[in-house]
Amino acid sequence: MDTLFALYLFLYAVGSIGMVLWFLVKVRPKFPSVLATVIVVFFGVMVVLFIDLILEFAMAPLTGGVDASLGYMFKISITEETMKILIVFLGIFIAREESTWTDTKLTLALIAGIVFGIVEGLGYVFNYNYTPVGTLILFATRLHHAILTATLMAGILLITKGRKLEGAVIAVSPYLVHAFFDYFVSVRNYVGTSLMVIVSFVMFFAGIRLLLPVIKEEKRTRERFQREATVSIKDNWFNKM
Repeated sequence: MDTLFALYLFLYAVGSIGMVLWFLVKVRPKFPSVLATVIVVFFGVMVVLFIDLILEFAMAPLTGGVDASLGYMFKISITEETMKILIVFLGIFIAREESTWTDTKLTLALIAGIVFGIVEGLGYVFNYNYTPVGTLILFATRLHHAILTATLMAGILLITKGRKLEGAVIAVSPYLVHAFFDYFVSVRNYVGTSLMVIVSFVMFFAGIRLLLPVIKEEKRTRERFQREATVSIKDNWFNKM
């Protein structure tokens, strides 16, 4: 195995796992409701199963065979990343009363990306011969979809909270990273792919760090609501005695 390829694969797989774990440990998010999660999982699976059809009718027709041009990669990037974030917004909209918190929205984005990656990985496993180790590496790298979707959500949330410049840069980055990453893979430029992976990690880290003050303030609000609700329940109970 080429040394550059091995280093890129290690960064891609281990780095993606590490960033997801960092998010879970650092943020300790409030997980979304069952309803919101089911919606995101269901439509995430549907998007992957019908992605070829979506691409054909959207902006990246597949009828002409594989096109390794950067323009073609941008079409795929725009379609896939937009479909994933739309699934997240659908889950938030349908279960909006249970998905109002910033950390919950970010977690929904992670779930959408993870589902997309797992189903995509299963498609590769069923169509190609992977060794057990190769299968593990494949699914580890699919977590990168979660990084990109959560980064896009982080950028959008920053824009809505008044951090327009930072939010716009972070929101645009998944589209750029995805397109350039696929292009570099197609031409076997593993320095370029590694650079894109690093950029995606930096943007993800930056987006979450910028949102941490908001997340912490919302957690304090939730805790206050819980305390007030507990006191109210106790008061009602005593009044009935």
